[in-house]
Amino acid sequence: MNMDVRSTILMITILAAVAAVWMIASAFRAFKTGKRLPFFYKKRQQVERGIALVIGAILVGLFAFANFRWGADPG
Repeated sequence: MNMDVRSTILMITILAAVAAVWMIASAFRAFKTGKRLPFFYKKRQQVERGIALVIGAILVGLFAFANFRWGADPG
């Protein structure tokens, strides 16, 4: 198996992008679940979880972009 720096950077970028998409899907599921709950505290927990997942997805997406853009830059 022959792995160079460029292919490693590309693989990390792809995995981070997939993780960001998964986090966005989980956030929408949390928001949807939170809407249907009748109890205020449980509803608030789900909404807070959704917000945390959206913020995490944005951060992971920024990491993926920065990794792809400047990851293997020699100088």
